[in-house]
Order: sequence, then structure tokens, then C-alpha cells
Amino acid sequence: MKVLSLISLALLCAIIFGCTSPFVDSFRRLQHSLEQSEQAYKVSNKELLSKIDDIGIDSLSKQADTIYFAAQDLNVLIDNYKEQIANLDPTGANTDLAYEVIAKPEIIKGGLISATSILVQRTSLVSIEDGKQKHMDSLANNIKSVQIHPSQFIESFKHVPSAGALATLSKVQLESSEITNISLKSLYRSINNAYPLYLGGDGKLLMAYFTEEVSPLLTKCLDKGKASRRPTRLKMILSINEHGIVTDVVCAQDNISIECKTLLRSEIMKMKGWSAPFVSCKSVSSEYNWNISLSWSD
Repeated sequence: MKVLSLISLALLCAIIFGCTSPFVDSFRRLQHSLEQSEQAYKVSNKELLSKIDDIGIDSLSKQADTIYFAAQDLNVLIDNYKEQIANLDPTGANTDLAYEVIAKPEIIKGGLISATSILVQRTSLVSIEDGKQKHMDSLANNIKSVQIHPSQFIESFKHVPSAGALATLSKVQLESSEITNISLKSLYRSINNAYPLYLGGDGKLLMAYFTEEVSPLLTKCLDKGKASRRPTRLKMILSINEHGIVTDVVCAQDNISIECKTLLRSEIMKMKGWSAPFVSCKSVSSEYNWNISLSWSD
């Protein structure tokens, strides 16, 4: 990754030549750029979380929440580290402070490793589209690198100018927000594309059910009303749970009587043969918009 290479090169020069001052401004510019990019992801992540919650699939909303708040907890933790380092070393040139703040108290170091591990574990449960999976894996490896390679933790913060450590921490925040963004986008797309199937998705079988079971009821109840106002289209929304059971039927048309709607709902609630969609390896509750063109013979 280009950002990682720039940080590593600057740190190497600072360590070998002891010339920290020329690099402090560079580190600070890099930190500012990383934080701006990360802020854009944070705004997007908040919007995605809201969209997922609005769809109303509880299991997916909970999964999105666990990912979003894991990233938030990690970023709050890192913000605390950054604030401590910046307050203790306004010059950004101290090469001992960052490691003292982050790594010396084992409980603090353990907190950072734990927070990164939780985020990576939760995002790994999301099915990512093929084109993004390789990048997702790369981000996950970068985020948990301090856990897999303990020596890298030392290399990132020991004998490193405070300004360099702040840039490194900002990079972790950016990558954590990006991996969260990819995960939430994948969840949102999967929910939008999730719909239940009737008897394997054969439209002819669904129409046959309507013709044999629903149409006679509709004709009977409409015959009691005004024939001149017979609808030319029937629109219903079927709520189907994760077990394929119809749990509700809504027909909002005002040109169909309450009696007809009650009869239709009663019949369709008994309907068998639905399969719930799978999202992120879980069967989920969903809705089916059933729109039927009606034709009437005199």
C-alpha cells in the first residue's frame, strides 16, 4: 500500500539519520490527509447503517450494528492514544513517547490488539463480492498485523517520532473505516437483492396458485359489489419470515372492499411453499411485492 510505504520510508530515514525535524511536517500533512479520507468513510458508514436499519430486517440490522460499533470503539480508542501523544509532545519530534503511551502498559497494548481483532472477525462474516474480496483481505491483514507479527508493533512505534506514530495510528483508523464501509455496502446490496421464492421461483406455479385459490375468492367477493368498479390490477405485499411462513398480507388498494381484503389475507396466510432468502449465510425475513394484472369476462 502506498500510504504504508511512505510512512515506512520516512520512519526509516528518521531512525537512521536522526533527522526528525524535517519529517515532522511531512508526517503531520500525511496525518491530515489520512484523517480527511477517513472522515468521508465515517459519513458514508453512518448513512449505510441508517439505510440498513430502515429496511427492517432485524438480523441484518444487528449484524450491521456490531460491525459499525466495533469500528467506532476502535477509532475512539485510537483517538485517545493520539490525544495523549499530541498533548505530551506538541513538537512531534520525541522518539520515545509514542511507544511509552501505546505499548508499555500491556493492558493498553492488549486493548488495541483486541479492538482490531474484534473488527476483523465481525467483518469476516460478511459475504463480499468477488471484486472486493482481495482488497478486503489486504485491509484485514494490515489492521491485525500487530497481532500476527508482534515485532511490527515495536517497529511501528519504538524510536519513532511522535508525529510518525500519529500518522501510523491515523492509517489504522482509515483502514478500519474502509473495511467497515465495504462490509456495510455488501450487506446493503445483499438485502436489496434478497427476496423470497415460491416453489423455487417458478412464476408459472405462483400464477397457477393465484388462478386456482385466490381468483375464485376475489371474483366471488367482487360480484357482491359494483361490477363497473372492478380493479384491473391487484397489488399485495406478503411478509415472509426466515422459515418461509407468510406472517402478513397487506393490500392497500381502496378499490377493493374490506371484506375482499380480509378473504384474500385469510387465504394467502395459509399459503405454503415459500423459501426465505439467504443473506450473509443466514435465512432472513423479507417481503414479496405481488402485482397481478386482472382481466374480467362479461
